[in-house]
Amino acid sequence: MNTKTKLLISGFLACSAVACGTSSTSSPAVSAISLQPAPCVLRRTESTQMSAYATLPDGTKRDIGASPGVGWSTQDPSTATVNPSGVVVGVNPGITAVTAEYRGATGSINCAVGP
Repeated sequence: MNTKTKLLISGFLACSAVACGTSSTSSPAVSAISLQPAPCVLRRTESTQMSAYATLPDGTKRDIGASPGVGWSTQDPSTATVNPSGVVVGVNPGITAVTAEYRGATGSINCAVGP
């Protein structure tokens, strides 16, 4: 093997070991999540689009409501349901928590459903 080939192979191995030519797109950590609208008040069969905002460690806020990584849930689906896009629908009178989870952080808001 000649010197040029050895250098080429060495360069390739070194480049592979440090992810040469790629950039790190690690996502920033999330400190907190806040939800809107507040207050959340619905009637049976009425719906509302929730918005979710992530607070980053530097204090900036990012709208994450439409992000594919957001998980939505309600504490009591017999009171209100929420779909994967954050649309809450009143089912029966009562109060339930609506929660959004994103990158290990969660935020919740109570949603009241009237008759």
